[in-house]
Amino acid sequence: MKILVWNILEIFISFVIKLLKRKPLIKTIDGIEDVVMKLLAGGALIYFVYAGVFPAIRDIPNLIQKKFVL
Repeated sequence: MKILVWNILEIFISFVIKLLKRKPLIKTIDGIEDVVMKLLAGGALIYFVYAGVFPAIRDIPNLIQKKFVL
């Protein structure tokens, strides 16, 4: 489990580094504003994956065994 967490953390850090080196999200902003916008967008993406994808993955065994909760 620790290896999985470290791999995910490593992928996230490399993604953040690549994202910060790219062009600005909006051409009218630059510098620290762009970094803040990218971090907020990344945080929102992580939240939605945590709130939406993980529960769906946890439900797969119930779907396979046809144990539907109403």
